[in-house]
Parts: sequence; C-alpha cells; structure tokens
Amino acid sequence: MPTYASACSNAAAYRSACSCWGILPVTTTAAVPQSVVTVTATATATTTVVENVCNAASAPCNFNAPGACCSRTCCADFINGGSPKCGVGYIDCSNVQPRRKRDGPGGDGPRVAVLLSDGSVSVQ
Repeated sequence: MPTYASACSNAAAYRSACSCWGILPVTTTAAVPQSVVTVTATATATTTVVENVCNAASAPCNFNAPGACCSRTCCADFINGGSPKCGVGYIDCSNVQPRRKRDGPGGDGPRVAVLLSDGSVSVQ
C-alpha cells in the first residue's frame, strides 16, 4: 500500500476508497524471463590394448623359461645341434624332432621343458 494512503486502516479499506473514485484494480502479467545456456562437452576416450606377445613354434626359447613360447613348451633340438626352440603345442615338439633321450653318462639330457599352470617348470 502506498504511503499516501496511510489514512486507510488496511489494504481492503484502500481498495474500497479507490473503487469509490472509480479506480479499478488492473492485473498485469509479466512475460517469463528466458535465458539460453549453451553447454559444450568434449569427451576424450583412451583405449589401452595389451597384447600377449609370445614366441611362435620353432622360435628360439630359453629352456628354463618355456612360458615365453605361445605353446608354453620349449624343446631341445639335439638332432640339428641347435639351441632350444618353441614347440608346436603343449608338450608337442614335432617341429623340432628331438632325438630319443639316452640314459646314463653322456646322455642327451632333457628333451622338453613345459610351463605348468601353477607356474612351475616341468623338464622331461
């Protein structure tokens, strides 16, 4: 209520006085304020690929660490007089064809080293 209407005891008395003079209330609806928000999002995806790299059949291998071979088998190459090579499959040295192990002194020694599932190496 405006200060000049202080003689009116309340808002209802003010409205009544105004209506005596022919002044009617007017309702004005204001427009709803609008705001525009622009959101720009940038996503960066990083993919890490870990490849299990192992030695293929016939590749040189370390007889004490056959796990480097894809077949998990390292075979001694006695016939060709070469260094050990990775086997074709688990305990499969058909690609190397080691000579039969001889018993006793001067024997050929172990022919196959296999990495077992518990992480130990079995030499046969």
